[in-house]
Amino acid sequence: MKKIMAILMLAIFVLSVAPSALAREQAQTAASGNAPTPVLISADVSPAAGGEAAAVPVSSTKPTITSTVRERLQNLRQAAATIATKVQDIREYQKEKLQAALELCDENSDDPEACKETLRGRINKVESLTDKGLEVLQNIEARKDQAISRWKELQKNQEIVKFRVKAAKGLKARLLSSNAVETARAKYNQAKQNYELAKQNYDSAKGAFDRAKTALEACDPEAEDCAQLEAGIREEAKSYMLNVLSRIEEQLNKASAKVEESDSLTDEEAAAELARIQEKLASLQELKSEVEAITGETLKDDISGLARRISALWAEKVKSQIVKTAGFLQTARMGGVYVQLEKLSQRLEDVLARMAEQGKDTSSAETLIDSFNSGLGSAKSAYLEAVDKFKEAASATDTESRQAALTEAQAKMREAQSALSDARELLKDIVQELRGQGALDELEDDSAAESLEEVEELAAAE
Repeated sequence: MKKIMAILMLAIFVLSVAPSALAREQAQTAASGNAPTPVLISADVSPAAGGEAAAVPVSSTKPTITSTVRERLQNLRQAAATIATKVQDIREYQKEKLQAALELCDENSDDPEACKETLRGRINKVESLTDKGLEVLQNIEARKDQAISRWKELQKNQEIVKFRVKAAKGLKARLLSSNAVETARAKYNQAKQNYELAKQNYDSAKGAFDRAKTALEACDPEAEDCAQLEAGIREEAKSYMLNVLSRIEEQLNKASAKVEESDSLTDEEAAAELARIQEKLASLQELKSEVEAITGETLKDDISGLARRISALWAEKVKSQIVKTAGFLQTARMGGVYVQLEKLSQRLEDVLARMAEQGKDTSSAETLIDSFNSGLGSAKSAYLEAVDKFKEAASATDTESRQAALTEAQAKMREAQSALSDARELLKDIVQELRGQGALDELEDDSAAESLEEVEELAAAE
């Protein structure tokens, strides 16, 4: 399978699953109790947890820039100012750029010889272009500059810039080993099973407690069986509260597993979020120990006090933590989707350049890609507005303001998801158009793509 086709198919898959996956996360969060709504929080920075596969930041993969390449880059920057007005200059500009990329093949490609052969072929095709072909290439170079500018602008956003780790399926916030992912998923599945069991036991314990309470209210205070009921209801209350705590504990364990599995969070973000969850688990364990110490002699007021503390733990700490974690994960994941699609947009422009070098008609493909980019812009705008509203909700001090901000955030998130669905359909049309032009068939597994991208970004650097 050609590399560019694999990238396009992956993007279509991402666009297919992203909206439904995000919606599913919202539904699962709503089922956590009293239908909490996701709220974005900004993660505090704390030391990263160990044991993960080594991350490879994009910045660490920059090749050594030789004096020859540096000189070519300087020439490219100077030439860029004139190619917009002089069509013939685009030929030398493009050849210079391709030659600079060729000189980076040894350091930047897994198959340097294939990289060089590909770029030499492209240089020869540029050399033979007609004036009309050069005009097309000139326009596409301007489009590529715009794509690079969009990417640089995107990198200024704190929600996006963290996606700098190269992985098999695009840029991620961190690289997780397969073992770490499998362990986290197993933890989540176990917590889910434990929660369902605790829920069943909770229903049974609550029923037993309610029956004991009704019987106690109806008995004669002077009767011997009433004294037995008085002692028995303490055990029922103990069982009931332990099951409540078990349900809460497994909710936190599920949230913790989701954080551990996410490659849309940096190690620092994940460590900070896990620390917050662990803090709630520690408070829960303290209460659990006190509940387990209940006996038939424990005072009623002490039991009532424990019940109030459990309610407060859920209402004031745990519920909001689950809500915030879910929102944090949801928005981080969507940010990762945008990064992948923006990089794809750059690759599509390179496909257009390859078509132009070969003298192919790019007009239809350009129109489709313009629509695709416009859709991404709409989705990104809606997403960033949703992020702002989630933050506003997280910092709100009253329920009314919080709910109003959440409602707006959810509406914007749905708008972003809708735009992603439209982009998916456009991407299918793009693939069909490129295939019809023979562009996909002629694009081999391009080992030169990374070197060329490196040159273009360096040439555009200020």
